[in-house]
Amino acid sequence: GRLRMQMQDESGTITEQLIEPGEIIVIPRGLQHNPIADPGTSVMLFEPEATKHTGEKMLERTVTDQQWI
Repeated sequence: GRLRMQMQDESGTITEQLIEPGEIIVIPRGLQHNPIADPGTSVMLFEPEATKHTGEKMLERTVTDQQWI
């Protein structure tokens, strides 16, 4: 499936990029982003172990004990 990546820059402007099957995207360090996958989409994320699930914000959907492989 496809993945939509929403990104918010320092000025607060939100942009969205569509990632098709087989494509990759690299998010610059510190850029706020929100991946949105179509139903049935498989996604593999590579990020440092110290990366927090929802950044510095504690939200209802925040996962504090992430599974790492």
